[in-house]
Amino acid sequence: MITKHKSCWQEALVQLVGKDAFFCSVMEELEKFGYQILFKWWGQAGSYHPYGISVASEVDTGSKAFQESFLRQVEHGDLLAEFKFSNRFGLAIISHTWLHELMHFYQDLHGLFLMPVQKKGQIPVMLDAQGEVTLMLFLEALAATEAIRASWRLQKHGDVMAWKGAMLSPDWRWLAKAYQRDVEAGTKEITAAQNLFKNWYQSALRKYYEKRTLKAIEKTFSRFSKSGNIQPNLRALFLPDLKKTFPILKQHDFLDWKALADPFFHGAVTRSVQKSLARLEDRIGKADNMHISDIAIGAPPYLWKSLSITS
Repeated sequence: MITKHKSCWQEALVQLVGKDAFFCSVMEELEKFGYQILFKWWGQAGSYHPYGISVASEVDTGSKAFQESFLRQVEHGDLLAEFKFSNRFGLAIISHTWLHELMHFYQDLHGLFLMPVQKKGQIPVMLDAQGEVTLMLFLEALAATEAIRASWRLQKHGDVMAWKGAMLSPDWRWLAKAYQRDVEAGTKEITAAQNLFKNWYQSALRKYYEKRTLKAIEKTFSRFSKSGNIQPNLRALFLPDLKKTFPILKQHDFLDWKALADPFFHGAVTRSVQKSLARLEDRIGKADNMHISDIAIGAPPYLWKSLSITS
């Protein structure tokens, strides 16, 4: 598989995840799929951008011809998972950010972003606006929690770089410090992780991702509205349903699925976002269907994993 990681910093990131059982298993999948790590000076500390494939309207993604063509693209390195980091933040913050972004690859690998296959001129089955916000918040909180837990595990075993990065990060340091206080006070680790997950929802990060997701939704709905009525293709999301649809989530032991039924974890709390979502629902309609399994997931890592299992 084509993989690009040549600099000493890139090697350090790869070596880091090899020291943690969970992230080592994610890295093994990433190595098989193929990836590249890019560094630049400007921009955010790090990023990984999931997406759904786009195909012509007549393409049958369930056909053998499509599947063979898709797997060839992966084999040739045409669909590499891409990670970008800004080296002005330093190796410590990048090390922790790498764990966070690697969690997003893991989520993409298992289809958790619910990114649909997009066929030209057709409206895909997809989440409604409230569902998109709810899902994005959940995935960001999950990534933040598992990255901080892993950074803590690594420093307890002598590798302090990622934990140092968590404590320096303007985004995650207060969450990491609260988690550390819990653990050092004798709180069970799983309870400390539950507190961390909920704390994320009470942070400024929630409002940031509500606004960011709203912008993406508005662009997406505007584009698909040109092809017809979106409403029949919208699906509502109730977070506990994710456990039924994606059994892989059971391995995240801190997730309290009964608690996740609470409205606190659903939708936006930012007033401006709430108003914009309400206007979208007035204009486009609200989902009256909760069958998220209807969504034909088009994330390349997910398709690759699914086809690799069945082939």
